[in-house]
Formats: sequence, structure tokens, C-alpha cells
Amino acid sequence: MAKLNKTQVITEVAQALDISKAESKKYLETLIDVVTKALSKGKERKVAISGFANFELKSRKARTGRNPATGEKIKIPAKKVLKITPLKAFKDTVIPAKK
Repeated sequence: MAKLNKTQVITEVAQALDISKAESKKYLETLIDVVTKALSKGKERKVAISGFANFELKSRKARTGRNPATGEKIKIPAKKVLKITPLKAFKDTVIPAKK
């Protein structure tokens, strides 16, 4: 499986926009920073990037689960989770419909 890392993304963006890698890196890191800050504030619990994905911070309630090895009941504490949902336009581009 091929993996595209941050450096490669920076290079691809720089080439696509005909800008320097330094500028590309600044733009990518700024985008990541804006999304991170918006979600970590707690007030803005959802960031939607049209045509790409929704990033949403959700709260999970505490619950009772089972240890799969022993079957023993365990308490699972409440926690916050990040949900990333790819949007239809992005999914349709990445995974084209079969004809």
C-alpha cells in the first residue's frame, strides 16, 4: 500500500499551485492548526470543509462493557471522540460508482 506523507503532500501542493514548498508547508500547517484549534475550543464542535470532509468532536457517555478475554463486566468511562466523515463529492472521486 502506498502512503502519502506530509512532506509529499507539501510537494504535490507546491507543484499544483506553482508555489514554493515553504509556502505550501505554511498553508497546510495553517489549515491543520485552524481545524485543531476550532475543535479543541469546545465551542465549535464541527468543522465542515465543503467537498472534502466534516470533522466533529462528539461526547460518548460512560457505559458498561465486557472484557473479551474473560467475559468480566468493565466500566468504560465517558470520553470525547473525533469523528471524520468524508463528504459525497470526495467519496465519489476516490471511489467511483461501478457501471
